[in-house]
Amino acid sequence: MITLSKKISVLILAIIILLSYNQALLVIDDYGNYTFSTIMLDVSNQLGDPYADNVVNSLSIYYYDGENSLGEPDGLTARIFSDYGVGYLTLDMGENEEILNDTGDDFFVLTESGEYTCWAGNNLDVDFQFVGIANASQSFDLTVVGLDSARYIRIQYSSGSYVELDALEAIYYNIPTDNGGTETPTNRTEFPLLISCLTAVSMLFVFGKNRKRKDKNR
Repeated sequence: MITLSKKISVLILAIIILLSYNQALLVIDDYGNYTFSTIMLDVSNQLGDPYADNVVNSLSIYYYDGENSLGEPDGLTARIFSDYGVGYLTLDMGENEEILNDTGDDFFVLTESGEYTCWAGNNLDVDFQFVGIANASQSFDLTVVGLDSARYIRIQYSSGSYVELDALEAIYYNIPTDNGGTETPTNRTEFPLLISCLTAVSMLFVFGKNRKRKDKNR
């Protein structure tokens, strides 16, 4: 019979082995007998992310520290202001990482101060669509402009000393695949290793039950 300590040791071993693509589980009982099983899992290294990747400099003006608006929110902000004209910052969510139009609001604009207007589009050569106006962090819905997706978001100064933009965060977004396409599953996860570990725990539980049956039959 496998003791609790052995189960914990085996689970740790399984998690270490699971760091590879060819998932493996090794279980050893008190008698030195072992069971070795492998599972092939399709794990993607490029899951994408819900945050902006790049500043479109050719379509941005009157701003400071645009790179502070990229990636996850961290309290560092880009500043958009008015000088000889109205300032704006255009951000690229990334190829095959477009914001998707789904149920309810589709993305967040995270700001620290200032009133701004939000615009969205998929083509830098075509005028963007007006999505809304806000004076604080706000979520927006692409439905209001009839877009199925949006790769580019423009945040434009409206009033205040500055618009301090921390980040853009998509609620629904495309996930790039290894073959250059995208996948948009209903229930997607950014933690494939967790799935692997749960699989290992399930296998360990089944093996333990089988061992108990064998011990009872002896």
